[in-house]
Amino acid sequence: MSVLDIPLRKILQLFYAQQPLRRSILKKDIQLDRKKEKGGSRSQGGDFYLPFWSDVKKHIAGDADLSEMTNGRIKSNKNFKRLYPLLKDGVVDLLSAKLRWSNEPVHIVPKSVHGNLRFGDIGGVVRIHDALHARVRGEYTRIVYPYFSEDPPPA
Repeated sequence: MSVLDIPLRKILQLFYAQQPLRRSILKKDIQLDRKKEKGGSRSQGGDFYLPFWSDVKKHIAGDADLSEMTNGRIKSNKNFKRLYPLLKDGVVDLLSAKLRWSNEPVHIVPKSVHGNLRFGDIGGVVRIHDALHARVRGEYTRIVYPYFSEDPPPA
């Protein structure tokens, strides 16, 4: 990871992390960069959150039940057993308790939002991928970025 070309997910992760975790994240990224420089890959396996986020979009659109899809994901990959139920509970709470206060009709636009935010003065780029694009009452757009923290800071 270069600070001049960084995913929004990593910025959020570093911003909210306590100092020891922030240091650990940065050291791991340096190790991955060195591995890539030697002809290797920075890859650490598949994207853990991508399947879950895909299921959330289907759930919001009314095409499937998030609880059933989460159970299916856990059965297919035991690595999801601990975190996916926590993510599911958080999303269900958010959707039912916080975002539905107004009970306005929400339409999920099937195409995710992707883009790069460029900072011309320093030449840096923040990469934004797979944000949820929703239309509310057909009048305005909401963009939700799929960032989850196991240990969110106190409000």
